[in-house]
Amino acid sequence: MIAQLLRTETAARHKALESAMFVDEIMSRRLNLSQYRQILAVNLLAHELIEPPLFNVMDQELAQRLDLKSREKLPALRQDAAGAGIDTAALPHVDTGQIFIPADSKPAQLGTLYVLEGATLGGNVIRKQLLQNDEFAGLDFAYYGIYGDQLAEKWKTFQAVLEAEVQSPADAEICLHAANSTFDSLIRLMHTVQAAGPAKS
Repeated sequence: MIAQLLRTETAARHKALESAMFVDEIMSRRLNLSQYRQILAVNLLAHELIEPPLFNVMDQELAQRLDLKSREKLPALRQDAAGAGIDTAALPHVDTGQIFIPADSKPAQLGTLYVLEGATLGGNVIRKQLLQNDEFAGLDFAYYGIYGDQLAEKWKTFQAVLEAEVQSPADAEICLHAANSTFDSLIRLMHTVQAAGPAKS
């Protein structure tokens, strides 16, 4: 099963990204506003660079099965960035050559989407922790709550499409490469954001 392979073979990068994105601080409710802005900046930049080309190139039939339009995260991230006082114009410039964009290949596209959808999977848990952190009184966290009570169903649908589309060893290798490359892109983005410093308004 490709989902199990992805989970196993991306585990090291997944752990590295979680560490960079302050997951321990989130879960212990020690996250501060500066750290939250960094997380938002990374997610916003990632989705601005990856989401449009990925969604635009995806096969129409595949997009329909995924209900791809409903999986857009950019509006929610822009809303959260405004709420957190991020000056999006001051975000660091990112060389697009440093960001993995999947080619016109279903396995590659699904590999990248696995990372983006997986990041959403824990959103409800993260949102609950942030709402109980006094540092963020008055913030809404639209990105982390984007699927609401449809979260489990959205993930189930994605996994079903993933398993149906990625079956051969060659396709699995392409899918896995895309997932790992997407994780690497996000980790590089976090280092870029941290080096640039705050972009608050």
